[in-house]
Amino acid sequence: MDLEQCTKDLEIAKKMAGQFELLSTGINQLPVPIHIIDTTYTILYTNEAAAGIVGKRREEVIGKKCFDLYRSSACNTPECPCRVAMEKGIPYHTEIPLGETIIDGTGLPLKDSAGTIIGAIEYFPDVTEQKKAVTDILWVAEQAENGVLSARTDPSQHTGDFQKMAVGINGILDAVIGPLNIAADFVAKISAGMAPEKITANYQGDFNVLMHNLNQQIDVIVMRNTELDMLIEAAIEGKLTTRADPSKFQGGNKKMMEGVNAMLDAIIAPLNVAIDYYNKIGIGDIPEKRTNKVNGDIIEMQRSINNCIDNINALVTDANMLSVAAVEGKLATRADATKHQGDYRKIIEGFNQTLDAVITPLNLAAECIDRISKGDIPDKTNRQLNGDFNTLHINLNNLIDNINALVTDANLLAEAAIEGKLANRADTTRHLGDYKKVIGGFNRTLDSVTEPVNEAMRVSNEFAKYNFTARVDKNLKVAGDFIAFKDALDGIGISISTAMKGISVQMTDLAASAEEANASVEEVVSGAQQVAGSTGKVSSNAELGNHGLEQVLKAMEDLSAAVEEVTASTESVATLANNANTISKDGAELARKAEQGMVGITRSTNEVDQIIGEIKSEMQMIGKIVGLISDLANQTNLLALNAAIEAARAGDAGRGFAVVAAEVKSLAQESRTSAESIADMIGGLQHKSELAAKATASASKEVGVGSAVLSETLNVFNRIVADVEKITRSVEEVASASEEQAATVEEITASVHEVSSLVDGTASEAGDAAAASEETSAAIDEVGKIIENVNVIVDKVSREISIFRV
Repeated sequence: MDLEQCTKDLEIAKKMAGQFELLSTGINQLPVPIHIIDTTYTILYTNEAAAGIVGKRREEVIGKKCFDLYRSSACNTPECPCRVAMEKGIPYHTEIPLGETIIDGTGLPLKDSAGTIIGAIEYFPDVTEQKKAVTDILWVAEQAENGVLSARTDPSQHTGDFQKMAVGINGILDAVIGPLNIAADFVAKISAGMAPEKITANYQGDFNVLMHNLNQQIDVIVMRNTELDMLIEAAIEGKLTTRADPSKFQGGNKKMMEGVNAMLDAIIAPLNVAIDYYNKIGIGDIPEKRTNKVNGDIIEMQRSINNCIDNINALVTDANMLSVAAVEGKLATRADATKHQGDYRKIIEGFNQTLDAVITPLNLAAECIDRISKGDIPDKTNRQLNGDFNTLHINLNNLIDNINALVTDANLLAEAAIEGKLANRADTTRHLGDYKKVIGGFNRTLDSVTEPVNEAMRVSNEFAKYNFTARVDKNLKVAGDFIAFKDALDGIGISISTAMKGISVQMTDLAASAEEANASVEEVVSGAQQVAGSTGKVSSNAELGNHGLEQVLKAMEDLSAAVEEVTASTESVATLANNANTISKDGAELARKAEQGMVGITRSTNEVDQIIGEIKSEMQMIGKIVGLISDLANQTNLLALNAAIEAARAGDAGRGFAVVAAEVKSLAQESRTSAESIADMIGGLQHKSELAAKATASASKEVGVGSAVLSETLNVFNRIVADVEKITRSVEEVASASEEQAATVEEITASVHEVSSLVDGTASEAGDAAAASEETSAAIDEVGKIIENVNVIVDKVSREISIFRV
């Protein structure tokens, strides 16, 4: 390079240095803070404004790291303007808080002649006053947007032009408030559906135009409201073909009316389709889904209709499934709620939750009823239940209390009956309803048994006192087996009376015959004495002796006839006594058989009563289950009613739901009707079972009492048998004595015949005749003694018979 060229370059360098110095001086004098950094964030250049921000001079700042000096929130972060400019090679602008000062930082990439980034230039003016002014203005704007038109800026918070701007904004707001309030009042009235009077006050400039436009708007609004009212009234009356007259309007209002007409036209077709579908759904005729091509919101409407059809079909399917399961008693069956959405899911979940809520108290009731049906009365439950289930819980405990009270009184009555305390009765005031009727039935049963038993005991006591004329009181009202018992008891008295009367008659005849025999014996004795007295005169008085013997023979024949009559009477009495003895034994045997039959009848009656009790318990359990099914039907009916109410609130959109609710309600009503029918049938069966139970219980009590009475009757029969056996033995003794008397008379007769033969043969045997007479006299004495014994026996038997009242 030559000297001339170097000189030129030096001149150029001096010129450029002068220009740079001039530029540097100018930048340094700028009020905007500016600095230049290299890629290491070292400050290469800064002006006084930039150095003054941190309270330093330029010489103290150059060569330092910018982030060590400023320490702003953007330093060493991706938000640093210089960093973004150097990394991306583009300008970057951001606001940076620096203590109470806000700076508006802008970073520019610094490139060499080759385009390589060698640093960055950043200028960051103080915009604190500007931000305060903007914030104040935006606050006023926000208040204005919120309708607080009294809000104003605070000029004292600003300086310079920003203060002037704040004052100017307040003046603008003050100038606008009056007309704006008037306009706001008009708009408020218009928005409230009121047509205000036209504005008649005078305004200037644009406010006059505003007021004129408001008056025109009032005219248009009145006319538009009239037209819309006409459309509304037509729509209310169902006149969907009525349309507005767009020719009355201009511009947007005309287009509005034309749009309203077009809107009505566009709505009618799909609306008619929707109405048709909803009508079908409303009557339970779920149509097929629509597949027609539609546009816009009608697509959503058609989709909604199709979704409604799907949801209702799914709901109906699950409702039918739950209904069938409930009818079949499958209470564990549940619907899958995940197959449904929205309120449909809530309905299914409600069904499931309702069934879940029923299971616990139902199982509790079933367990208690099962134990009660087996005669195992459980303790009262203390579980906490809600609503009607608490009522079920209370009723279950009341049932346990009532059954325990019933069992207690039944045991008391049974123990009293076993102890013979037939006057004991249960207190019916401790029971309610049918339980009171049961205890009352027990008491009435005892009452119905006590009178026949007491009367039977009275008659039996009379029999025991030998009074067989006693009979059961004809005024006593008896029924059933007691009629046969009454007849049998009266029959005993009648039969014994008849037998005893016959025995008494025979004994009277026997006594008369004995008296006749005694008279004959006296005659024989007299004759024998005459024979003995005349033995010395046999020879001389043979004929007289023979005549006397004939008289003796005749008397002996009479005596023999009398003895034969006594013997016959005695045999008749013996026959009657034997018959009475046989009848008494037969009666005792029949009484024993009757007593055994009573035991078998009692056992069979108890078994029948137990079976009827079990049937009654089963009927009660079925009745409770039917009551729960009825309650479930009522709850389902209530859910259906709630669903119908919600459907009514939903209007047309809920018609399909209302149909489902109606079907559910109908099914619930049918279930309830069926349950009530079953309940009525079960009630009838329970009533019949109770009647049968009462009848068997009454029969059991009557059989028990009858058994006791038969036992007493058997004792009476045994006593009668013993007495009749005594009579029989006495009669047998009389018969034996009569036979001995007959034998003696025969001997006497033979002796008399022999004496007569001897008298007729030879008088020399008179001594023998005297001896024979003595023998005859002795024999006659023996006959007298026998007859006396017969009289004693007859008196004894008569006294025994006289005890009996027949």
